[in-house]
Amino acid sequence: MRYTYGTVNGLICTLVHISDPHFGTSFVIHDGPWWRGFVSRRPGLRLISGAFPHSYQGAGALACAVREILWARGAAQIPAVVIHTGDLTASGSQAEFSVGSTFLRHGHYLANGMVSGLRLDTEFKQLCFDVPGNHDLWHRTSLRDHEAYTSYYGGCYPKSQKFPTPGGGRVHLYGLDSNRGALLQHRLANGEIAAAALEHLCEDLRREKNSGAIQVVCLHHPLVFRQRTAPRICGSQILTLRRREAIAKLLSDAGVHV
Repeated sequence: MRYTYGTVNGLICTLVHISDPHFGTSFVIHDGPWWRGFVSRRPGLRLISGAFPHSYQGAGALACAVREILWARGAAQIPAVVIHTGDLTASGSQAEFSVGSTFLRHGHYLANGMVSGLRLDTEFKQLCFDVPGNHDLWHRTSLRDHEAYTSYYGGCYPKSQKFPTPGGGRVHLYGLDSNRGALLQHRLANGEIAAAALEHLCEDLRREKNSGAIQVVCLHHPLVFRQRTAPRICGSQILTLRRREAIAKLLSDAGVHV
């Protein structure tokens, strides 16, 4: 989780960025089986850890951190938005979407009577901007699970939302689906952006380039990787976005800020 600041007509806005929570089919109350720790300490096996659901301890810590930021910004009358860039689920099942959506927009009741979740819809009335990740499509061959995916992420890409701030400032959020490709490529976390969607987005960015708005593009796959640290399986690099350097330049030339 990280947050960045930008100035709009002298006002500060806060973007809270979260990604890859990988929720399981239930809001588990432990750190997982004994072999999870073993796998997490082995570089060759650590790459499969994204299929593990997070425990409520980890999710609860995330909720506390994000809610603290939102409370502080609200008290200072600084506008804030939560951006979630995919992999809400471990494997894209309907139950996992239910758990993840409840965490972001409402909250899970714990045995001690407390609630763990961001509660963006019920308490903060905060905007949450979502784009999908590759894990969210793992069960796409199941009609029921794919319906859960389309119900949650929905719509056509690129999608956009204008986020007004007091004093006439604006933040424009744009979302891309970077998960095109075969199921095997999804499982290797490789991605691709449709040429038509990228062209449409660049047109939108150029149109608003001189409007004074902060333009933010959200997608699941990173546009920058350090080659020495890029993950590989059997010598082949994974977690890559096809043509990412060219895409980064196109977006920069078109007027993206973040």
